[in-house]
Amino acid sequence: MNQPDRPQPQAVALLRRLIAERRTAALATLHRGRPAVSIVPFAHDPAAGDLPGALLIHVSTLATHTRDM
Repeated sequence: MNQPDRPQPQAVALLRRLIAERRTAALATLHRGRPAVSIVPFAHDPAAGDLPGALLIHVSTLATHTRDM
């Protein structure tokens, strides 16, 4: 039986592959009650935190996401 607080090995492997193969992600926030979505570049820092590490995203000061976060 799988424990909900532990990631399944297949899911971890898939996430690692996805992070390694992509350089952009979709970032979504609620802006004044409406969704605001854009593409953001990211970098992976595998040494930071738990598996699979940390994702560092770049968000422009011009983006509505900056005010929403």
